[in-house]
Amino acid sequence: MLSLSDSYSCRLSICSSLEKLFSSNPTIPYPSHVYIYGNNNTGKSTIIKYILNKYNHTILWFDCREIYSLNMFYHTFISLLSNNIIPVMKNFNDFIRILRDLSIQDMNNNNNKKKKTKQYYFVVLHHIELLLNYDTTGHLLYLLFKLNELTLGYFHHTLILIGHQPFYQLPQMNQIEAELGVLTPITIFVPAYTRTEIVTILQNILTQQQDILPSSISQLQIIIELALQSFYIVTNDLIELKDMITMCIKDFLRSNTKKQINDDGTNHDYRILYQKEFFMQVLNSVYTRSMSIPKFLDTHTADEETTDKSSHISTINNKNNTRDLPLSAKFLLIAIYLATQNPIKYDRMLYDKQNQGKKSRRAKIMHKRTQLESSKIEYLPLSSNKSISLNRLLAIYCSLQGDTIPLTTQIYTQLSLLTSMRLIELVGSSNETGIINLNEPKYRCTSSNDYVRRVAASIDFKIDNLILV
Repeated sequence: MLSLSDSYSCRLSICSSLEKLFSSNPTIPYPSHVYIYGNNNTGKSTIIKYILNKYNHTILWFDCREIYSLNMFYHTFISLLSNNIIPVMKNFNDFIRILRDLSIQDMNNNNNKKKKTKQYYFVVLHHIELLLNYDTTGHLLYLLFKLNELTLGYFHHTLILIGHQPFYQLPQMNQIEAELGVLTPITIFVPAYTRTEIVTILQNILTQQQDILPSSISQLQIIIELALQSFYIVTNDLIELKDMITMCIKDFLRSNTKKQINDDGTNHDYRILYQKEFFMQVLNSVYTRSMSIPKFLDTHTADEETTDKSSHISTINNKNNTRDLPLSAKFLLIAIYLATQNPIKYDRMLYDKQNQGKKSRRAKIMHKRTQLESSKIEYLPLSSNKSISLNRLLAIYCSLQGDTIPLTTQIYTQLSLLTSMRLIELVGSSNETGIINLNEPKYRCTSSNDYVRRVAASIDFKIDNLILV
């Protein structure tokens, strides 16, 4: 296994600084408070865990994303220190009283066992901003810094805070800034990875995990750089980015294992990355989060054959559970479905909120629906031959979302996403020449009626109120 210094060589200076702070030294005490901050997914928690475990320190780790109230934080804190029944804690005073009693009890037990060393804890609060949001008084951070004083010195600890913002930009920091004084923590900034550092980290990890031949490392680096162009922005962390690149190099890895050791690797073509159908499925899985990364790796292999376009559409439409589309993409799909179901001459009545008059919008729709049913006017059902202009589609979308929603490039990106997923289709001009008119593009809804209704139900949108027949 690669060590942290080998896998994350770009963090050597930060690791060296933390080792000096947390290494055991009888003449130099541990720091009271340390604040580590930086962008998301830059290795802050990984470095802290590595350093503390390296010196076998006792760690009390709190991920504030899993804490939903201050009482839950107090209860979790005490439960890590004691296996006994925890008394009810209604406020911070009760928490301090119980913590002080446990610390005194622990010290007495050590004296009875004639232990010379005192129990020392490293309390780590990851995502500290989330915990401070539950504080209504604005003094929780200040009280945590004075934890040693409030427990009369019986609770020996170092408080390590991990956040994303600079220390003086933390929530409600302006209320306690003047009172901190010597309690101001040691701050360490962890910069974001550069693109070159990410390539180096992923290359080291994949080379060790996938048993890549030395002759093929240069090609692996090219594949990683190509995959970063697609996945770098949308990934949540470095682990997910590594898993996605592992998907994309399945063919490369499979053929790599069949090669002889003395082969120079010149027969490989990294452009296979763009030639396989499963690569497009990786893109859909990433952008829509339709399935987890481990599940994708288990269910997709490099040898799976490309499927027919029609079978792809039926597979998407016949799923029991809808994909987790972005909210704007769901409204776009609903908009094109409504445009297909309702004649264009009723758009003003259905979607124009400024021309409703005294009669309610719902009453107008019900009245028109009654007229259509009574006159037995047959309306064209959802048909693959009916195309919708982009201007009409965006007008309906803005009405559904609200008039204040701006038309940004993100909306057009969602249209491309729906097209790539084959939920809608970009069609040619009305003259049926097959040539796409870029001045007035048109789209066709290829999703089934049931699928669109499941999408609408997932956002609690009552689609039947805007369908005339």
